[in-house]
Amino acid sequence: MANVDKNQLEKFRTAWAKIIARSWKDKQFKQRLMNNPAEVLKEHGITPPPGVSFKVCEETPTLGYLVLPAEPKAGEQLSEETMKAMAAGFSSALAVWRHQE
Repeated sequence: MANVDKNQLEKFRTAWAKIIARSWKDKQFKQRLMNNPAEVLKEHGITPPPGVSFKVCEETPTLGYLVLPAEPKAGEQLSEETMKAMAAGFSSALAVWRHQE
């Protein structure tokens, strides 16, 4: 399967929004997220594929990050939903799940 399904995408979006909100309120949680994102994702129902790791980078008012997603596999056609999600900032997470299938 070349694209992320809508249910998986919505589950990730919801969990990530909760993680962000909590990290803004709870500095210990934020530190755990920065140190071990896979553990925090699992606690929120998101299990990264085996062998895949994530790094959390914190933006500041004067520093942002532009993440280039992994190139699609040869011949892979991305759905409009996947492209919209990637453009909305879910690129690296979605690219990882796409490439595991």
